[in-house]
Amino acid sequence: MGLPLTTWFARFCCKPTACWLRPGNWAGLCSVLAIVTLSGVVQAASLQSAAAQSNAELSLQRQRFLDAMAELRTGVGSRYQTLRQQLDDYPLVAYLDFEVYSEQLHDLSPEQAKEYLAGVIDSPLHNRFLAQYLSHKGRDRRWQDFLAVLDAPPRDVELQCYYYRALRETGKATEAWRGAEALWNVGKSQDKACDPLFERWMSAGIGPVMR
Repeated sequence: MGLPLTTWFARFCCKPTACWLRPGNWAGLCSVLAIVTLSGVVQAASLQSAAAQSNAELSLQRQRFLDAMAELRTGVGSRYQTLRQQLDDYPLVAYLDFEVYSEQLHDLSPEQAKEYLAGVIDSPLHNRFLAQYLSHKGRDRRWQDFLAVLDAPPRDVELQCYYYRALRETGKATEAWRGAEALWNVGKSQDKACDPLFERWMSAGIGPVMR
């Protein structure tokens, strides 16, 4: 096994036989080369140490995540809360929050929902959670909470029915009837969530008269 490069430099620069290489400033050059080489070795060792620490931390975080998921099966207790607080920077932590919030939709405020949605805007969890939240608030007829997280009508037909019902119940009848007409004129039966909307539309004397 050969000598480390730094040892070779040190020995070489101190040997009399190397003197013919270093008239004048050559001795200084040898010292510089030895220092530069040593610096590179130290830097490489530091990078390896940092990588090992990073891998160890990631492994610890992964285990905490799995433990937190297991805790959720028995409820959001104090042990779950402790684990969750240690996972703020873990890439999959949004899945934990998804599971928790999905079980708390009845009491979840629009502000909490919007905060979560903003954090998963580029994730498949965004549309999944938004649909769950809207469906729940629509079935509960909590129209203000329903509309608070939306900037435009949803794409899903059931949620559109809830959306226009919400508009009607919050004083925006003209927009609601326009939506009812669009949902009616499709040539097929719509989701049952649309029935109350159509009934109100017709009873207002704007929609078609059913004979």
